[in-house]
Amino acid sequence: MDMKFYAIAVLLLSSVMTGALSVYSVLNFRTSGARSYACLMACVSIYSFGYAFELYHTTLRWILVASKIQYFGISFIPILWFMVAACYAGYWKRIPRILLPLLFVIPVFTLLFRLSNEYHQLVYKAVALNESGPFPVLSITRGMWYYINTVYAYSCLIAGNICFVAMAIKTIGPYRKQAVTLVAVSLLPWVADIIYQRGLSPWGMDLAPFAFAIVGPVLAWGIFYLRIFDFVPIARDTIFDFMDDPVIVFDTVDRLVDYNQAAGSIFEALDKRAIGIGAEIVFDGHPGLMKGLTGDISGSQDIRIRNRGTAHVFELSTMPVVSKMRREVGRIVVLHDVTEQRELMARLQDMATRDGLTCMFNHRYLMELSEKELERAKRHGRPLTFMLADIDFFKQVNDTYGHLAGDEVLRKVAEVFQRNIRSTDILGRYGGEEFGLILPETLPEDGKALADRIRDDLESVSIQSGGQNISVTASFGVSGCRIDSDNPDTLVSLFKRVDRMLYKAKKQGRNMVVLAEGNDD
Repeated sequence: MDMKFYAIAVLLLSSVMTGALSVYSVLNFRTSGARSYACLMACVSIYSFGYAFELYHTTLRWILVASKIQYFGISFIPILWFMVAACYAGYWKRIPRILLPLLFVIPVFTLLFRLSNEYHQLVYKAVALNESGPFPVLSITRGMWYYINTVYAYSCLIAGNICFVAMAIKTIGPYRKQAVTLVAVSLLPWVADIIYQRGLSPWGMDLAPFAFAIVGPVLAWGIFYLRIFDFVPIARDTIFDFMDDPVIVFDTVDRLVDYNQAAGSIFEALDKRAIGIGAEIVFDGHPGLMKGLTGDISGSQDIRIRNRGTAHVFELSTMPVVSKMRREVGRIVVLHDVTEQRELMARLQDMATRDGLTCMFNHRYLMELSEKELERAKRHGRPLTFMLADIDFFKQVNDTYGHLAGDEVLRKVAEVFQRNIRSTDILGRYGGEEFGLILPETLPEDGKALADRIRDDLESVSIQSGGQNISVTASFGVSGCRIDSDNPDTLVSLFKRVDRMLYKAKKQGRNMVVLAEGNDD
């Protein structure tokens, strides 16, 4: 998967998370600043979604549509951030209410001017696609109003940071930790924006929405654990405990730190007394999970786990928990249930390799497996036998009894083959009424004996159609693989030879087996 996929995935995850925080804040937070915080998270969600939409598309037309979507969030993020900071610091009530509408004049005009930019070019003088990177991004020439809005945005940033710094100076204990945390967090998106404005970002990408992907979790952490804004810390239940995917957190020595309800429903060792136990106890009976946690397995891995008596397939992924000092303080294990996806993939694979009527391998896959078996036999000098069978007078069955009866004959013949062969043998539908059979580790004489047994078994089969019995016989051609270096066989030569043996069987009266002798070329 390329960089574009990961970028879009991060943006969409940020959009969903901040959107959830916004909704939950509206429904549950009752303290000062709750509505401002909810609106801020909603705007961040729109911004992240809009930029993901922009990266997804490759044409200028749709990228510009995505840019307009982003401005429904971008325009109001600065003032909302200031409002949140002012509410937290207690300064918001000091602002005269008559001035409040004036604070939104520039954001509203920024949005309106961006939506109608093609008529006046106040925001963007010119737009183009920058295709120098791994995917196209929007390249702009800034207009007059763009600079006005930038000055306004950074003014709101500075005002908000002043609020947080003031709180950090005049408070002590955990409240100072809150303010310092907010000051640090507030710098990330704006530093990213400065890098973007100065043209230093990779491939010309806007880094601000990616920074918000970091800010969102940190703000959530502050709400949940530091009680930033003194909100009720119940958002954790929405984002963590109510996640469908099991999530488990370990420290640097693999001791359990936290887990969500989904993880608790799968692993018996997880309960309220489990905090601090080792990962080997949590993952007892699942060595693949331990390898994923310790890094012995790179990337995501599929792990099979029985949950409530049903087998599930989980995609295991781990990620480090890093402190502000860039020191790893733990690891997060996430198990994403991919049972339905894997079952669908298996069904699609089965549909791509098997004949729908007889459930045998289809012609293409039969030839692929035949090639592999032939190479293996030559490499190890082991015997290999090929067999072709053709139902005798099958056209007469279709003409006399109809194609439905013909389909039933094909199914019955396939059943006879299946009950006579080994699990290592490869059976496929070679053509309309022809069947191919690959017999690894089998001498030609043993292959002929098997063909005779199948032929005898077919003679005893009777199929009812329209009150009449349909008898079935088949002709067989059998040939062994020549593995000597002087006269090596190819897949084409083998099938040609066994096809000639089948033709001999039909020419000599049908319902018989013909084995290729040494001089049958």
